[in-house]
Order: sequence, then C-alpha cells, then structure tokens
Amino acid sequence: MSVAAVVGVTSVWLLVVDPVRAVKLAFDTEVLVGLFVANIAVFGLRVWAAVDAYRSVGGSAGSRWVGGVVIAVVGAVLVVPHAWFGYYDVIQYDLITDVFAPPETTTATTSSTTTSGATSTVTASGASTTTTTTT
Repeated sequence: MSVAAVVGVTSVWLLVVDPVRAVKLAFDTEVLVGLFVANIAVFGLRVWAAVDAYRSVGGSAGSRWVGGVVIAVVGAVLVVPHAWFGYYDVIQYDLITDVFAPPETTTATTSSTTTSGATSTVTASGASTTTTTTT
C-alpha cells in the first residue's frame, strides 16, 4: 500500500470520526512545519529516484546528452508541485501566526516630572497630562 493511500485513508477516517479535530489539525502550526519538512523529504526522494533511473540506463555519448536534457526537464517538472505546496504552506503558516497570535501584553508605566509648580505625566500609551499648581 502506498504512502499516499495510507494518508488518504487516514484523512478520510479522521474526517468521518472527528471532523472538528481534522480542521484544527489543518490550522496547527506544528503540523504545517511537519508538512513542510515532509514535502522537502518527498521532493528529495523523487529527484534521487529520477537521477538514479537516468544513471541506470546505459548508452552512447549522444544518448547521454539527450538523457541529460530529459533529466533536466523531468527535474523542472518535479520542482513545480513541491514549490507550489511549499509556497502555500509558508503563506498559511505566516497567516496563522500573524492573525491568531496571542495579544501582546503591555504594562502601564507612569513617569512624573515636576518643574516650578507644574506636573507633567506621561503614560505608556503616550498620553500626556499637565497640571499646574500655584502657591
């Protein structure tokens, strides 16, 4: 049974048994990183298999030149789906980490200065108030 079949059957099973968990997994950043690494590994395996198939075929110098062109074209064809998947994986990862990032916590700090009866207060948000007292 191929890896694609196992992944497909597992995905359908997960969608039927627990669809909410399946959707949550699609938006989990750790899963996206794992998919990115798996994509690179599968791409490397496919390129290695194509190069190995090219090397295992013997032939004359002329056929090797044609074979080199063919392996370059096959290599380019192999790059396209993996680059496409990797691009959208990174875009989704950035979206999830930017949009669903926990809110930044800020602490309010206050500084006060007094100069000849005038008090100026600046808060962390940048608001400034001035109070003048005369004696």
